Amino acid sequence: MTNSLLYSEIKPFIRYAQRLVVTELSAFKNLTAYDNRFFYCGGGGGVITVDGEAYPMKKGCIIIWRSGHTYSLESEADSEMLLLGFNFDYTAKNSCLSAPIPPAGADFNPSAVLEQVSFSDAVILNRVIHINNMHLLEEPIKDICREFDARRSFYETKISGLFVSVLTETMRECMLERDNIRRSKGKVNEVLQYIADHHAEELDNITLGRLFGYHPNYINHLVVQHTGMSLHKYLLSYRVNKAIELLQTTDLPVSEISEKVGFSDYNHFLKYFKQATGYTTKAFRVR
Repeated sequence: MTNSLLYSEIKPFIRYAQRLVVTELSAFKNLTAYDNRFFYCGGGGGVITVDGEAYPMKKGCIIIWRSGHTYSLESEADSEMLLLGFNFDYTAKNSCLSAPIPPAGADFNPSAVLEQVSFSDAVILNRVIHINNMHLLEEPIKDICREFDARRSFYETKISGLFVSVLTETMRECMLERDNIRRSKGKVNEVLQYIADHHAEELDNITLGRLFGYHPNYINHLVVQHTGMSLHKYLLSYRVNKAIELLQTTDLPVSEISEKVGFSDYNHFLKYFKQATGYTTKAFRVR
């Protein structure tokens, strides 16, 4: 039975972290795993085939697929492919099964698959993910391997957190795969930095559009595309977070904090703050 899961609900359990050198003599053919698979190509090259579809691998490539899918690992001719890989679950439900579970061949038993999840929000994870140029994740991935090998106190919690970060960066890059979206990454970073520096000022998509030379609707589209929130909602969220920071770290009157974070109407600030956080400003006064 497939269970629906939100990305915020994941608590990855890495059952096995491995450094795998694939050569012509050690190719892995037609295997099916009982838990999920993640591989990062740390050198060389080759092909990983999942359910009959071939995915070329070179240094910096990442591939992720779910349990129950047949796969093969093959290096390029007269070469080798270095893979850093994890056998993992998206939840800790089966963390009691901590020993590596070998993949099966023709004797694969579908009923023995450890977890079957479907993401209702991060739908990218419901399919095979294959993405190039993820070199920035090589060190975090190596950190996971080192922690798994050393097995110091609380290593499972640490590698779970590191892996959430790796998965999140991978998904972000997948969402930017289309060239027009990737090109807009630098633009939206400039807009978000401007909001951070000028959040106390009167800002809207018209003002920002004029400043950056874009149509007001395009500014809003950029912010939605990269944050999942409209410009208006993003700005309000940012201002509330800055207000909480000032409430906790200064003795400024609440009315002054309201102005400093960009609310021109004090009563509106109080009302929205309670709506956004579920608390009054007084609850955050810890000084």
